[in-house]
Amino acid sequence: MKNQNVNLNKVYNLSRVPEGVYSIDESGIVNLYLILGEKKAMLVDTGMASGNLAGVVSGITDLSVIVVNTHGHCDHICGNYQFETIYAPEKDLKLMKTFSNISLRIIAILKNLAKGQGPKYSTIKRNNRKPVIPFGDGAVFDLGGRTIRAFEIPGHTRGSVLLFDEQNRLLFSGDSIQRGQMWMFLKESIPLASYLESLKKVRDIVIKSSIVFPSHTESFAGTEVVDELINGIGNILNGTATGDPFRKFFIEGRKYDMESCCVIYNPRRLFAERREGFNL
Repeated sequence: MKNQNVNLNKVYNLSRVPEGVYSIDESGIVNLYLILGEKKAMLVDTGMASGNLAGVVSGITDLSVIVVNTHGHCDHICGNYQFETIYAPEKDLKLMKTFSNISLRIIAILKNLAKGQGPKYSTIKRNNRKPVIPFGDGAVFDLGGRTIRAFEIPGHTRGSVLLFDEQNRLLFSGDSIQRGQMWMFLKESIPLASYLESLKKVRDIVIKSSIVFPSHTESFAGTEVVDELINGIGNILNGTATGDPFRKFFIEGRKYDMESCCVIYNPRRLFAERREGFNL
C-alpha cells in the first residue's frame, strides 16, 4: 500500500481486509472493494463519485485496474467515468443508462459538502458515462494468481451478480445478500418468488465462502443471512407473513423484519411480472 492515510479526500475511508483486499467506504453511502491480483486489480463498484476515487485507488496500487459493477444503480456506477476498463452486467445495461445521471451524483456531492467533505461543486465532471464491456453468468476475471467468477442473482435488479474469489473463498455480494434492508420494492426489482429461486441457487456459493462482503452493511460469515431471507420470503409467499407498510422515494411497499435483515417488497409483484407498479 502506497498511501497510509485512512481518511482520503475526507470522502473515502480505507481499511485493509484479508487476502489482499481493501474496503473503501464512501462517506457511509456504499462499500467498494479493491481486489489485488499478481497482474491486475479489480475494483468492485465505483460508488457515487463524490470524490477522487481514481486517486485513492492509485494510492494503493500501481497495477492496472478493471472495474466490475455488481448491478446498475447509481451508488454503484457513478464513478465509472474515472476508469478506463469497465465491465457491467449485460442485463442491467439499460438500467445503467438511467442511473448514469449527473444530477444524482450532484445530490451526493452536495450532501458531502454540507458535512465539509468532498470536492468543490465546480469540479464535478459533467460527462458521467463511459463505454462498458457487458458480461453474464459464469464470467471469469483472471487477476493473476486469483480468479473472480460472476454468478447471476436476479432480484434487487434483473442483472445483479455476486463476485466470488475462488482461491480465497471471498464473496462480494453487492446489494443482493446483506444484513439490514433488502430492497425488492423498486420497479426494476423482479418478483419476490423469482428472487427466492435465485437465493436457493446461490446458497452453495455462500456455503463455500469464508466471508461475505456486502455493499451497505458489515461483512459476515456463514449462511445465516441467506437462510433468513429464504425462510422469510417463503413466509411472505405462503401468506403467513406480510410485514408493515413502507414508503421511500414516493414508492410504497411492505417491510418484513427478520432477526438480522428485512425484506422490503411490492405485494403486487409476488409471483409474476406485471406492468403495474407501486402507487406513486
